[in-house]
Amino acid sequence: MRPVLTEKEYQVDGTLKNFAYDALLLGSSHSDNFDLAQADALFGKTFVKGARSWGNFHDLCAYADTAFATRAVSLVLFNADAAPLRNPETETLSDSGFPLYLTDNNPFNDIRYLLNKDVLLRRIPYAIAQSSSPLFDASRSYSWHAGKDFSRAAVLQNYPRHPRIEETADPASGGEAFERNCARVIALVEAHPEAEFIFFFPPVSMLFWDSAHRAGTLEQTLYEEETFLTRILAYDNVSAYYFCTDEALITNLDRYMDFTHYDERVNDDMLKEMADPASVFRLQSPEDVPLHMKNMRALLDRLFTHDLPALEEEGAFHYSDG
Repeated sequence: MRPVLTEKEYQVDGTLKNFAYDALLLGSSHSDNFDLAQADALFGKTFVKGARSWGNFHDLCAYADTAFATRAVSLVLFNADAAPLRNPETETLSDSGFPLYLTDNNPFNDIRYLLNKDVLLRRIPYAIAQSSSPLFDASRSYSWHAGKDFSRAAVLQNYPRHPRIEETADPASGGEAFERNCARVIALVEAHPEAEFIFFFPPVSMLFWDSAHRAGTLEQTLYEEETFLTRILAYDNVSAYYFCTDEALITNLDRYMDFTHYDERVNDDMLKEMADPASVFRLQSPEDVPLHMKNMRALLDRLFTHDLPALEEEGAFHYSDG
């Protein structure tokens, strides 16, 4: 059978413990639509995904710990979103309905899974049917892009703009949560000098940056991204890709379904860039960070003086205090 991986909470731990692989793709919903066959071909590796919907760093690092404990992992692609940098700063698996009886080392409570009417009568027949279907793409495990509306109209409909620009938060206000998140990721990198780590910030749309600006958290977001990149790039086995400066993409709202989630072709393009050492989005050392952040600020200036005012003038936004 081909693997039918469609339910992250139930299947990630099992794939990490039982599949044959030497590379790991860790990420939030921004990473679900990556094509693992494409990743295998580009990097010359065999990948599996450690997918977590909101990309909590501690959860992703816990997945990495499981992978390194069971396989000789030589490459990790790590999706570093802005929000998980500051919150939450602990694992959330046990607090979110995660089926811990599948992930612990107690074989006796597995009966809840093995003798389960939903599993026996629905999940297993579904897996058998999908595995044999020529329409099923096993290489895009956990993908959600099918049937979604990626369009300017859909993005604007799903973006309730805050009516006011709030007071700017202290850039360093992430405090202890931010420090714990950084420390957790750095500990993972330090524990595995034999592996190469590639961290990447995905290209969220210009409306994400508009939202951060209006919420007063823009400077905090930029500070945390810059600080994280500077710290993590101090390690010889780390490189990074900062896709936030892809202006042509982030201003093209037809490539998004909401203000952060893009179509699967963006995932394909990111993989190609991450396999290219000469990519304009690549950072290799802490000395590379200031230039990329300078470019980001220049891009934000263009967004706030041109692109977003143009949307305001045409009455494209609807507003909400929620």
